[in-house]
Amino acid sequence: MSRKSSISESSAISGLSTGSGRTYVHEESTLLLETTENNVVRHYLVPLEVATKQKNWKRKGTKLHIYNDHTFVAKHIPGGILCFVCNRSIPRRPGKQGYECRDCAIQCHKPCHVRAPQACPNPKILSMQL
Repeated sequence: MSRKSSISESSAISGLSTGSGRTYVHEESTLLLETTENNVVRHYLVPLEVATKQKNWKRKGTKLHIYNDHTFVAKHIPGGILCFVCNRSIPRRPGKQGYECRDCAIQCHKPCHVRAPQACPNPKILSMQL
């Protein structure tokens, strides 16, 4: 049985995939924006209406997808890599077609990140201040 992080449980992010060039969001994961302001790293919870409706956010930064204490970031995955969750190949194509946990380095398809079978063994999400 999967164990979601407390941040994931409080999220209002929708299960709809947004169109091309927009952020993939899912109701079971939490979307955070990581920015650096005056040499200080800050994290902001992204509300549902911002994640699904606005094309351009006012703040630039790294989008973090939190699920099961994993901190997933979108990555361009080289060909031949198997998804950690479904064990199928992640296709090589332009753009960021998969997610990688920046704490434990598992790689998966974007829709598969909410099916990660175990909690991250090295979570850093618990030390983030929102």
